Amino acid sequence: MSAELLRAVLDYPELDAPRLAYAAWCDEQSDEATRARAEFIRGQIAIHDTDLDILNRGGAYLLQTRDSHPISGALCRKIG
Repeated sequence: MSAELLRAVLDYPELDAPRLAYAAWCDEQSDEATRARAEFIRGQIAIHDTDLDILNRGGAYLLQTRDSHPISGALCRKIG
């Protein structure tokens, strides 16, 4: 079954469903590395689905307040 799921992932990289099906298959396997792969795949999808507008607004807020807010200033200095 893994080969079929992997083929679907490779044939349709823009779709989440084959990747999620493959992750579910990985969860059912006995070795820890394959189960960890399932968690990694789900993490990739979650990151991809993150609302980038929210991240952009958060970054803009940090930059706007870096001189007047001690935490924002510290984060901006740490980030670079």
